[in-house]
Amino acid sequence: VARVRQRFVEEGFEAALNPRPRPRGAYKLTPEMESHIVALAKNDPPKGRKRWTLRLIWSRVTPRRGRCGWCWTT
Repeated sequence: VARVRQRFVEEGFEAALNPRPRPRGAYKLTPEMESHIVALAKNDPPKGRKRWTLRLIWSRVTPRRGRCGWCWTT
């Protein structure tokens, strides 16, 4: 609320109602990661599965400890 109020005071009504466009984040999937995912998806899925799902691929390519630097949203 404080930021909207500040923008209203400094830039006017329209600026307070319409937020500025935000720059998009950097593409976090490196070519190496992409090739690893494609190679994984081309292989047969794990035993007991008919096909690869995003969750299965994600579980194979993300580190076991800590937070990953990239991930999919479903």
